[in-house]
Amino acid sequence: MKTNQQKTSTRLRNRADFSRFYDCYAPCLYGYFLRQTNNPDVAAMRLKELFVTAWNRRDEFNRGQREPNKAKPGDGRPVIWLLTMARDINGV
Repeated sequence: MKTNQQKTSTRLRNRADFSRFYDCYAPCLYGYFLRQTNNPDVAAMRLKELFVTAWNRRDEFNRGQREPNKAKPGDGRPVIWLLTMARDINGV
């Protein structure tokens, strides 16, 4: 059986891939936003914004998967990629 990390290390080619990606990482990132804001509604709003941004920028993640030698830091590494965008959304 694959771990969550292994499952999400594949490319984000379609909505089904992205749905699994969301299911894997959303709880952790919601916790991040909740700790930063102390407001469940704001945390949920920022989580939504994060995953809309991730969907729109999924080619960056896929590029890191295809060409690891040309990837920028965080490309192809889901947690780093998402936390980098989360920090931008959070204004940290």
